[in-house]
Amino acid sequence: MILINGVQNISDVFSIFHDGDIIKYEVEGSNLKLFIHIQYLAERISTEYRIFKLSLVGLNKIEFSPWFDDLNRTEPPITNIEKIFRPKLEVLSSKVEGNALFVCFNQAEPGHGYCGGDIRMEVKAATVQDEGGKYYSFDQLEALCSSYWKEWSDKNS
Repeated sequence: MILINGVQNISDVFSIFHDGDIIKYEVEGSNLKLFIHIQYLAERISTEYRIFKLSLVGLNKIEFSPWFDDLNRTEPPITNIEKIFRPKLEVLSSKVEGNALFVCFNQAEPGHGYCGGDIRMEVKAATVQDEGGKYYSFDQLEALCSSYWKEWSDKNS
């Protein structure tokens, strides 16, 4: 297992997974495993792969503040993990404030009353695995992402 430490590095992992959809989650004690469908990166490892498994280790706090369709609607943040991940969430961006990680998500499924939102969480570390179970360091993920975008840029120049 390869741990990714530091809240900035974990934030950057979410940025690497920009446009990826969280299609499933699992809770194991204080760990939260997110299954992120991001085919364009996963298939660089194997043409049969579609997802990465991002495990957030030592999740201390999680709060979801939706972007309500009704702009006048205000409610406290959602803390129930099942409610947070009920709709498919698409990773938009991530940033760090203090020791907390803020990840912005889009949400396109109708009937939830919101189009996305921000998740604030506090975690100790993370791990990333491909569908075959291989672990990746932050540097390996960054290189995978950079090579994809360089190839895309060269092709579209």
